[in-house]
Amino acid sequence: MARLSDLFSYAATHCRFDRTAYFDPRYPDAESVRLYRNDKARRDRNRANVLKRFAGRVRSNEELKPGRYFGTRLSVSPAGEIDYIPGQFAAVEIWPAIEAYLVATN
Repeated sequence: MARLSDLFSYAATHCRFDRTAYFDPRYPDAESVRLYRNDKARRDRNRANVLKRFAGRVRSNEELKPGRYFGTRLSVSPAGEIDYIPGQFAAVEIWPAIEAYLVATN
């Protein structure tokens, strides 16, 4: 069965930022760099908010409860498989989805 740490690992490995999605590193323009930094900061704030709000549960490393969360975008199968279907950009959306899971299973 998957654990909460597996969900965090999933978020870290599957929802990474790549600056080449925003701009060519050889020719960065100010607007693209600003957008990249804003999205990265939003992701970091969302992650910090989840880790602060649910600090006790994060440390407990409980088993994941199967079901669909964050609408139907985040799913945990009975076998413990985690899947996230992004709306637009998974790296920005995954932490609110994890927060929705933690609220729903609290």
